[in-house]
Amino acid sequence: MKRKFVPMLLILIVIVVILTFMDYRESAQNAAETEASRTELSAAHDALERLRDEYVSLEDESDSRQQEYDALKTEYDSLEEDYDSLKADYESLQEQYDSLESEYNSYKEKMQPYEETADAAENAEKQRETAAKTAVEEQQKALAAAKDYLDAVPLSYSGLINQLEYEGFSEEAAVFAADLCGADWNEQAARQAEILSDFPGCSRSELIRDLENAGFTEEQAEYGAAAAGY
Repeated sequence: MKRKFVPMLLILIVIVVILTFMDYRESAQNAAETEASRTELSAAHDALERLRDEYVSLEDESDSRQQEYDALKTEYDSLEEDYDSLKADYESLQEQYDSLESEYNSYKEKMQPYEETADAAENAEKQRETAAKTAVEEQQKALAAAKDYLDAVPLSYSGLINQLEYEGFSEEAAVFAADLCGADWNEQAARQAEILSDFPGCSRSELIRDLENAGFTEEQAEYGAAAAGY
């Protein structure tokens, strides 16, 4: 009986050992899996914390952006009000301008005949000024020419005028030059008489007649003849 019991006891012990080993192995595996799960859970928790921190940061940034948006919107609304006010002022000024322009065009249309008359008068005045300036220049040139002629040859008043007109000066310029040249016509007659007296057989009456034909007056001719010794 004892012999049969011992093997069975050994078998039972072996079975118990095997079961204990299996339980230990399973417990070790469970512990490893539990540790791995704990590690994964810790990593997930850390990731969740990071995401939470990022969310809080983004939420703060969103609040800041919202405040900036609200400030800009307030400024935009203010500018829009200013724009509407300025636009209304512009439209009012435009209406005033259109009204004034209409009045101006009406006034201009009424004044056009007077403006044309004024323009014509202004043009005529400019033409007169131009003509006067030209006449003055011509008179000065005629006066200079008259003095040159009188220095070269003796001439009477009318003879000087005829000579200047022959040179192309107008009658007005020639008369102006003869009047203002400062000539002593008696002296001019005396110089002319000296030249004519050089011809032989010239009597007093002939000399006087020649001087008168040269344009000298009777008194000037008689003065010239007397100055020449006749």
